[in-house]
Amino acid sequence: AVSLRAYGGDDGYTLYTPLVLLRQADGDVLAQGNSLFVVVLLALTAIFLWLSRMERSYFGRALEGIRDNETRMQALGYPTFRLKLLAFALAGGVASLAGALLATQNGFVSPSLMHWTQSALLIVMVVVGGIGLRWGAPLGVVLWGALEEVLKHSTDYWHAPMGVLLIAVVFLAPKGLAACFAKKNSTQRKEGAA
Repeated sequence: AVSLRAYGGDDGYTLYTPLVLLRQADGDVLAQGNSLFVVVLLALTAIFLWLSRMERSYFGRALEGIRDNETRMQALGYPTFRLKLLAFALAGGVASLAGALLATQNGFVSPSLMHWTQSALLIVMVVVGGIGLRWGAPLGVVLWGALEEVLKHSTDYWHAPMGVLLIAVVFLAPKGLAACFAKKNSTQRKEGAA
């Protein structure tokens, strides 16, 4: 699939006609340029609200039970295979929406976006932010992206401080930086209740 000439092969595929997400009745485009960022922000907000509700639903509680002890959930009569399959399908849908929005913004799609280093970078961002926490991934992306941009302008060896950050997070905050903030908030709530 990477080498198919119809889609640009290794060079990628340029979208010569800008993609349009929304069009008004009079033909004006609503989702190009700065308005695309509004669409992305609205999509992000809707997905976060949806995931928050889903986490507290029967489905979300069942997934937590499967994560903790799948054998016990099967013994209780939960269709664990179907629940996991649905979770993977929903995650794939969210990922495909993100990919479509990225292609709309860039106007270009390349096989290099599927390289293993991109996946590794995403995993590093999630580890820095916090695995299994709703705000972990966004925090990791913002922190990693901001530090990368600042360090690229400061030094040619910007990978070294980023590696030190990753090692420090793994040793000092193994559940990620968002978990540290979650602990502070829960401690403050307990102290306020007392």
